[in-house]
Amino acid sequence: MTNTITPFEDIEKQVKQLKRHRMQGYYDIDSVRSNYYYIFDKLGDYDKDDLFCFITLRLKNKVKVKTKINGLYTFKVVKTDYPAVLSVANALTKKITRKFWRRKGRYSNLPMQFSIESNKGWFKEHLHGVIRLKDLKQSYNETEVVDIISDICNNIDEVNSNDDTAVVIHTHPYSEDATNSVAHKIEYICKSSAKLPTIKYNPLIV
Repeated sequence: MTNTITPFEDIEKQVKQLKRHRMQGYYDIDSVRSNYYYIFDKLGDYDKDDLFCFITLRLKNKVKVKTKINGLYTFKVVKTDYPAVLSVANALTKKITRKFWRRKGRYSNLPMQFSIESNKGWFKEHLHGVIRLKDLKQSYNETEVVDIISDICNNIDEVNSNDDTAVVIHTHPYSEDATNSVAHKIEYICKSSAKLPTIKYNPLIV
């Protein structure tokens, strides 16, 4: 098994591009490829001793937002839009990093990337994330990691903690084999990338 990343050309042969076209209406392979390598640049080469996490997060359709009106703070209910989802991703990045890296997390973040799934022109509920747990201060088994990240996610206001399907987390070694594919999961969160005449969208939070 190689310790370097999986070339996009290997994944390209396996991706059901026609299905992507049917589901999205497009599949801009050049943009997907570019973001695929962007994520691997952040995560680094494979290391089976590190743990890889793939997160799918469904947010509430509407959230409470604190706002100031006539000098007084109040809350208003708004649809879950791009700024709201961006805020969730930024909060998760900080909270997950601080939990696993502790003091080191004050100065840098764990290797991770979040992606916002678009839904007919507005940003409703899907947030995907990939995380490489490396250089940890203590050892965690996969169950402990899932429980820790689930708790962090469910304590975010925009997440419906009463919905058992709101937070889905898959973990496996940060390596590539027939059973667990880091590369396929990374392609998946890049699939809506586009720089086309009619569609321009970058799902990655950069």
